[in-house]
Amino acid sequence: YNTIAAGGLHSDPFIVREVSLREGGTVYKGGTTPKRVFPQKVMDDVTYALQQVTKRGGTAPQVSKVGYPVAGKTGTSQVRRITREERLKGHTSTDNLPWQFREHALFIAYAPLDKPRYACAVVVERCDPAQGPARKAAGTASPTGARRRSR
Repeated sequence: YNTIAAGGLHSDPFIVREVSLREGGTVYKGGTTPKRVFPQKVMDDVTYALQQVTKRGGTAPQVSKVGYPVAGKTGTSQVRRITREERLKGHTSTDNLPWQFREHALFIAYAPLDKPRYACAVVVERCDPAQGPARKAAGTASPTGARRRSR
């Protein structure tokens, strides 16, 4: 996701930025040179689409309250599919399944749009049907992401 936030430039992740001697001098310098993996025009379109998710009418408008533009995506992960036999009996939603089979809600985002500094991913396992179907993941996972970024 950081490659998307960087406008299509990929950098390999690293843990150690630099190792320096107390007396001066650098023994090791980490990091990589960014490499373009997606055309800028494609990334402009992707960024526009991801920003729409966090605006009014999108699936995560709650995130717009953080005070700066955010690009994000909501989603759902099905833990267990509904079998053909269950569908024939009228079960079309996983919301009425036992707890261990409920869907997971997901939200991933980066911000601010003009110069991204933060990326986050939120996974809410086995969503509570009382809060609405996990298919509406924005109502469960995106507020958590918004709270984290606003601190």
